[in-house]
Amino acid sequence: MNVTKIDIDIDYDRLRKEMYDLNVDQFLIENNGQMSIQTIPGTPVEDQLNSGTLSLHYDWDNHDSTDPNSKPKMRDVILDEIDFTEVCDFLKGTYTEEVINIFNEKYGAVRGRYMMMNWKTCLTYHNDKTSRIHLPLVANENCFMIIDEKVEKLHEGVTYHVDTTKKHTALNAGRHLRFHIVFCLPP
Repeated sequence: MNVTKIDIDIDYDRLRKEMYDLNVDQFLIENNGQMSIQTIPGTPVEDQLNSGTLSLHYDWDNHDSTDPNSKPKMRDVILDEIDFTEVCDFLKGTYTEEVINIFNEKYGAVRGRYMMMNWKTCLTYHNDKTSRIHLPLVANENCFMIIDEKVEKLHEGVTYHVDTTKKHTALNAGRHLRFHIVFCLPP
């Protein structure tokens, strides 16, 4: 199965409210649509929130998207998901930290991130090295994933294990922003 519900007691209303109270939504809008919630131990505080965002392997900032033959360059330093184990200082003492610790203890979850998807957008069709846990905080009826050519809806307030080792993409065909917390699982 591509998507499996996880039965776990998470207060989604509290998690969503905290996201807004901490202005995470504004950070996501003003940055690249992602914010790390787990970082590599020893990462300076000022670098933590961007430390595990976007690709750990490819340097998309220097990719020529106008050239159909262009391939993204590898990053100078390749990072590994399993190294992102420490809760970012920004979230210390919050309910979000409690949730991170629950998923870390129960599933070994690493490289947690807030992820925002703008309306009328889609990710590249790709495979991840490991599967993911998704906590949809804000979604709409026109948000979905395509996994192994099958459409999957991830509903707000439900926790999911998603097999992202299969070819997949995420789409927001709606008119509102989509916000998830996403964790990587160890191999």
